[in-house]
Amino acid sequence: MLSPSASFVQIKFDDIHFYENCGGGSFGSVYRARWISQDKEVAVKKLLKIENEAEILSVLSHRNIIQFYGAIVEAPNYGIVTEYASGGSLYDYLSSDESEEMNMGQIMTWAAEIARGMHYLHSEAPVKVIHRDLKSRNVVVAADKVLKICDFGAV
Repeated sequence: MLSPSASFVQIKFDDIHFYENCGGGSFGSVYRARWISQDKEVAVKKLLKIENEAEILSVLSHRNIIQFYGAIVEAPNYGIVTEYASGGSLYDYLSSDESEEMNMGQIMTWAAEIARGMHYLHSEAPVKVIHRDLKSRNVVVAADKVLKICDFGAV
């Protein structure tokens, strides 16, 4: 499985306090949680196993890509720990009444943010990543209204 020399932060399952389920898909569920020792609100994607997803995510760094903090690698409690985007998914935002106040400037800004994130994944990242499932449910809105691409699926 994973070597003790894995290049990402290994987070203890007991160091995470889970709150509510805030999303999910074919891979499992995503929970809003608190990383206790870091006193940080995070999102945790629970997985059945961790293969090389954590290794790949650990080398990605871009304003429009969800920030990876580490992984829980204690069987059977596998999980990917990332920044928590309090605005929820872009899909949920666009389905809400709040989206009716969007102007063309905001739409163009968000389109450019998604394009910059995808360009980074495909052309600039240390490991090239093809997303394979880009859709509004796999883009989240951070507290500062910046869009972040997430849920890369099988990378």
